[in-house]
Amino acid sequence: SPRLTTERSELAEPTITGSALRTAAKLEYDWREQWYAVGYLEDMPASILSAPYAYSVFDEPLVFWHDGEALRCVADRCPHRLAALSEGAVEPDGSLRCFYHGWAF
Repeated sequence: SPRLTTERSELAEPTITGSALRTAAKLEYDWREQWYAVGYLEDMPASILSAPYAYSVFDEPLVFWHDGEALRCVADRCPHRLAALSEGAVEPDGSLRCFYHGWAF
């Protein structure tokens, strides 16, 4: 709990040290909120230029596709019915079309 300092008569923040600090840091770090290098473009299958490619990082399903200009990556699930976008198709305009209802991203 907060305590009064003897120097300024104001509340001071509680201090966490040692193993408690290391434990708190581990609990606060969210691995899913970080950027990760997942590989090199030249290591991706050649089919990625024409079809979606399913991949996962930390058990999070992802889908990669090439939109004609750049490699794109999103969660491998359509927001409508959570169908796997990797089962869809890359359209001529570079969008990724969900196989379930045809939504394009």
